[in-house]
Amino acid sequence: MSRNPAIAKEYFEDYMHEIKATDSLILSRKNKTIEVSPPRYFSKLLEKQDPIALEHIKTNRLKKRQRLNKQFTESQAEVSKTIKQIKMQKVTRDFEDYHE
Repeated sequence: MSRNPAIAKEYFEDYMHEIKATDSLILSRKNKTIEVSPPRYFSKLLEKQDPIALEHIKTNRLKKRQRLNKQFTESQAEVSKTIKQIKMQKVTRDFEDYHE
């Protein structure tokens, strides 16, 4: 990260209201636009300027993460069940056909 003139600090100051509102950055790279989370440095800057807003953002991040974790575990359980069913269909039991 740059130490002398703080390029990221200038960007943060220019777009602080958008970053606080959306908790994301919009980047354009190679004709593609992507949405990314703000870097930790921006959280440090926001903490100095508006600690209450930062706490609100952190609370929202936690709620979002918990919601996504719940969705992931539910979908992961469905996938796991489907995989087990497919594996069970492929199981061959040669010992049942064995006659002495």
